Amino acid sequence: MRNLYFLILFTCLSGNFTHFVYSQPLPQALTARLQFVLDSCRTSSQSPVYIAGFSAAVDVRNVGIWTGVSGQAGAANPNFGVPAALLWQDTMRSRVYSVTKSFTASIILMLMAEGRLSLDDTIGRWIDTLVSNPLPNIRNQATIRQCLTHATGHGDYVTSLGFILDVVANNGTKVYSPREAIGFTPTPLFALGASRSYSSTNYILLGMVAEGVTDSSIHQLFRSRIFQPLALNNTYLAIAEPASGFLAHPHDDLSILLPVPSGVMNIQNVFPFTSIASGAWATGAIVSTAADIAKYARNLYGGTLLPPSAYDSMLRSVDSSLNPIPVANYNDFPGYGVFNNSAVGAGVVGHGGSATGYKAFMYGNPQNGINISILCNQQPASLDRIGQVLYESVLAANITGIEESHQEPIQFIGFYPNPAEREISLQWQMNRPGKMNISIRDMKGNCVDGSILNQWYASGLHQIILPLPELAAGLYLLQLETEGMLLHKKLVIR
Repeated sequence: MRNLYFLILFTCLSGNFTHFVYSQPLPQALTARLQFVLDSCRTSSQSPVYIAGFSAAVDVRNVGIWTGVSGQAGAANPNFGVPAALLWQDTMRSRVYSVTKSFTASIILMLMAEGRLSLDDTIGRWIDTLVSNPLPNIRNQATIRQCLTHATGHGDYVTSLGFILDVVANNGTKVYSPREAIGFTPTPLFALGASRSYSSTNYILLGMVAEGVTDSSIHQLFRSRIFQPLALNNTYLAIAEPASGFLAHPHDDLSILLPVPSGVMNIQNVFPFTSIASGAWATGAIVSTAADIAKYARNLYGGTLLPPSAYDSMLRSVDSSLNPIPVANYNDFPGYGVFNNSAVGAGVVGHGGSATGYKAFMYGNPQNGINISILCNQQPASLDRIGQVLYESVLAANITGIEESHQEPIQFIGFYPNPAEREISLQWQMNRPGKMNISIRDMKGNCVDGSILNQWYASGLHQIILPLPELAAGLYLLQLETEGMLLHKKLVIR
């Protein structure tokens, strides 16, 4: 295999899946380009004025990984105890905020694959206190699936004025329990399942569900099922676990809430993050490095973290034809802890995170194996554009590993009998999950029966009995069509 970089593989002790660790960087010409992109985007006049900086990682399946930094992990702020600037280093941590939702969804999907819960279970089944001591704006009849896809109608406690004022009134030092945090959830926005609206309340509830199912804390589930198996050694759930490593300083404008000068500045010593981190919990409290997040994305979107049924469910969940209700406050279709991100590139999925002082970006393409993470210690920041340019730079490099990791979507195995009369037995291999459309056509390619099958199939071997329509005896074409591939096989009907 041409120029395929050496890789080390090891088997995860907690399951039957193989995870990959790369020992080589990406090609030098590409890494130089990626660093140039990161520096240019930070200093571009079209970007926000960055007084902070970035840590980024690009992980390409079967090839290698690049990490880069640009800018300051802490801008000087002598009035608040930061006498000199601190430069970013790639070992420094950052808050990833709502990227945490992807981890929580992964835990839920693992439990689903193990048969320990159903996505159609109500949250009240697993969170006893919602039944014995209900919260006024929390619907204990909402299903796990509705929480995953933001179809509960729950308002967002994070943006509620009550939560914000309570955090400020307590000087940011209060430790919130999950129940206390979602107690600030505002009035429901719509009937259950009638629409969708992004709400962090839903993922706090999913964390509580996971704990109810397993009798383990969410941070223990993260560590035993994700952090340790993937060797995410620089990642932890804030407040619930001890902090480790150097956390880049947050930068933001808090003048609307606190008596401080207006404008973005280093707020490391301006306002404690205890309340924010504890309140974020399973929806936004993970702290990590760009390299760890990219490694997680590679294993999640590459199909080596989740069991096959859970992986297929995750990718299927962003299919807008299967789940056609868009999110009111997002121009996209969210699935199970994952969004499409066509702004970065076709087929790119992932999740972002954004709140006080930090912003995060984690996206990947399950087909070509390109995974990108960007962590920024400044809010506001514009990361989609940076992610897009990094992604396009990897595509333009035409790395061999991407080409060689490509598989055709389907592998046709055969059908019988042929000639046939009433039905055929059809067998094929799905190399990745997707829709399969099967139709019968005349020898000119015209459809003679409409579609006789049009549905989603998981990865793996499939065999079905396919009834044939009533057609005149003769020679026809059996057409199998999925995204990116079209097959025709001759079929004799007698």
